[in-house]
Amino acid sequence: MATEADDDDSLWFALFVNAVLVIVRVTVGVLSGSLTLLSAAADNFVDMLKVLVGLIASKVGRKQPTAQKTYGYGRATLLGALINSILAIALAGSLFYEAYSRITHPTYVHGRTVVIGAIIGIILNGVVALRLSKESHDLNKRILFVDMLFDSLASLGVLVSGILVLVTRKTEVDGIIAAALALFLLYNAWKVLRETTHILLDGVPPNINIERVRRDITVLKYVKSMNDLHIWGLSSTRAALSCRIVFNYKQMDKMHDHIGVIKLLLNDKHNITHATIEPELAGTHNDKGIGIEVRCQELK
Repeated sequence: MATEADDDDSLWFALFVNAVLVIVRVTVGVLSGSLTLLSAAADNFVDMLKVLVGLIASKVGRKQPTAQKTYGYGRATLLGALINSILAIALAGSLFYEAYSRITHPTYVHGRTVVIGAIIGIILNGVVALRLSKESHDLNKRILFVDMLFDSLASLGVLVSGILVLVTRKTEVDGIIAAALALFLLYNAWKVLRETTHILLDGVPPNINIERVRRDITVLKYVKSMNDLHIWGLSSTRAALSCRIVFNYKQMDKMHDHIGVIKLLLNDKHNITHATIEPELAGTHNDKGIGIEVRCQELK
């Protein structure tokens, strides 16, 4: 049976490879004078921060809720992602400025060294992406897999830059491709910033369709209606729900069994692990006379 530490092995591997790539690309970028390689190194540095956040999420997420932190510590990882995205946006801005300077005032770039650095990046990014692809059931690892896949494509851009410099002797190409990589970095950072802020403001998690949740519950034959539906994120991977459900009968003997079915449906189909449901019986004081609150315990 895999342990929690085993589950983190791929993240530690990704962290190590990204750290190596940052060191290699910064070193080769400085030696060759290539801003494209330095831009790729910046992208790997941001990925390294994402992996660190993933490792922290894995550790912090295991801490039990307390009397003061009743939902646990899941949102600490969102704060980390928020900080990372802001730093990435600032870094992209700096790269844009430097790319503009390189385009308007070209400097010498050693094309052959750039090609070697690009090939190293393609190989290492590809190895990490391949390993993470085998654990696509985990949301954080699936996101990181996509990042590493795009990093491999960015390495292809670096390779093209090195080849064009070798063939054309026009070093402005390095600045142009560096600007393109900075734009890619800015896009990814903005996407993370937008999604993280949305969850921190108690928005519905992007992987959950609230209308589909409502439909899947209201089509049940014993449910008359569903009101006051709220869904929000507890962390980057966990969601909570609260609602009021009017049941289509006047006896309470089946109510708890049906609430259990709804709870399992929410967990299995929509990945909502914590639910608070207020049940009411049809035809009793305009469906508002019961006032019973049933808390569906979080599924482990």
